[in-house]
Amino acid sequence: MPLNENLEELREELNEIDYELFSLFMKRYKLCKQIGKIKNTLNIPIYQPQIFEDKLNKIIEMAQKENIPNDVVEKLYKMIHDICVTAQSTDECEL
Repeated sequence: MPLNENLEELREELNEIDYELFSLFMKRYKLCKQIGKIKNTLNIPIYQPQIFEDKLNKIIEMAQKENIPNDVVEKLYKMIHDICVTAQSTDECEL
């Protein structure tokens, strides 16, 4: 198979993954908004460090099995987490 065709196939696969990633992120974001409302009603802190650390450690374990560097996974998860903590803390875009 010529390299051009291989490159195009890989790019198409990447495009599909990007779509899936963002679809899942949007679902996660909406769920976080709902969780934030419940936490607010129950007077539970938005940020819960132990839950964050437990999830991060599980994700790092998964990444290690795939030889993905810990710092890459940690940076990505922290960014996603920060965005969702902010979503839980604000009343923008009522869901």
